[in-house]
Amino acid sequence: MGKRFKIFTYGCQMNRYDTETISGHLEEAGYTSCEDAGEADLILLNTCSIREKAQGPDHPDTASSLNNLAELYRSQGRYEEAEPLYQRALAI
Repeated sequence: MGKRFKIFTYGCQMNRYDTETISGHLEEAGYTSCEDAGEADLILLNTCSIREKAQGPDHPDTASSLNNLAELYRSQGRYEEAEPLYQRALAI
């Protein structure tokens, strides 16, 4: 079986467009998209790095982004990295 990839996309319409572009390049390189990150050979996180600064540390979208990243870490068994992100999200 060929290599598989999973892309998690958070943010604006441009992020979704970029994910489609990246997916196309990966498929041209022989990768196949999959829904389950546990089956992926390659996992990408596509998000906006300025979100917290642009919207503020107390914005609900910032909490959502922190929670999403924590979920990704948790799904990979990276519990120590997930916990502080969950706590920051809950504090918002």
